[in-house]
Amino acid sequence: MALLKNEKGITMISLLIAFGFLIISLPLLVQTLKYIQYESLEEKLSVEHFFIFVRNDLIKSKDYNVKDNTLHHTIEYKAYKWDEATLAQRNHQIVRRLRGGHEIYLTDVQSFEVKRIQHGIELIVTMNGGGVYTKKIRFYETK
Repeated sequence: MALLKNEKGITMISLLIAFGFLIISLPLLVQTLKYIQYESLEEKLSVEHFFIFVRNDLIKSKDYNVKDNTLHHTIEYKAYKWDEATLAQRNHQIVRRLRGGHEIYLTDVQSFEVKRIQHGIELIVTMNGGGVYTKKIRFYETK
């Protein structure tokens, strides 16, 4: 019997070498992944959603007023019924009140400011984590 010297394929020795290399490099990979820093976007996304909710409420409103750091606006409650909704900070939350009930729009809020600006309002939210977010909502008159 003649031995074939040109056999191709994976031998047991090459498989053990590859497996050993994987075992040696795995702890190094785990240590490297521990030191990678990533930025959590949960707070930013929560505030951006809050701004979208307020903007959508104001689009549906027929008028608005800013008084004592509270946003008052008249919103359509049910078909052809208008009611006043308020948006203000209560403890560490921003709450919208409508018809005796309330909805919590945002939590972990350190401070909340509503300012009237020319052609709209400006919302400034400072979170407990230290982030400060500002949104200007402009109103355009249609003829």
